[in-house]
Amino acid sequence: SMIADKAIFDVHYFKARSCEQLGQIALARSLLEAYVAAGNNTRWYYNALYRLGRILIKGQDQGEGLAMLERVRTESDRSALRTGASIQLGDYYAATDPERAIPYLDEAIKTAGPAKKNRLMIVLGKTCMRVKKYERAIDVFGLYLRENPFDAERDEINFLMARAYL
Repeated sequence: SMIADKAIFDVHYFKARSCEQLGQIALARSLLEAYVAAGNNTRWYYNALYRLGRILIKGQDQGEGLAMLERVRTESDRSALRTGASIQLGDYYAATDPERAIPYLDEAIKTAGPAKKNRLMIVLGKTCMRVKKYERAIDVFGLYLRENPFDAERDEINFLMARAYL
């Protein structure tokens, strides 16, 4: 039956996740590619697209990986996956094209959990500094300090904020 076939096919996705955790990235990639090629009517399609995109942006096929993460960000009906894709895109562009990272980081901060949100605020503040958006950096660092009054990163954030004022 069609349902049994789908359930068996889902095994590819879970095997790919195991391979990824074991560091067998090439095998994980080929399993994810096969799963994604079957189309977006499979249950774990956007999860697979997200994982495949993450693998690809770390290798030679960055453009393809970015396009996959962009699709997850805009098409998935799962908030956590959309947030994850925004985080991946924000981190990628923070390192390669800082100006382009800002909207992704802003988007991710709105929906990320507290620990991720804190890291993202630091990345966003530093990214704003790199593109000389000092007012914005000061706002982000100020928000971070208000939300985390006893944080271990306070000294670094105060230092960065002082630099932004210069």
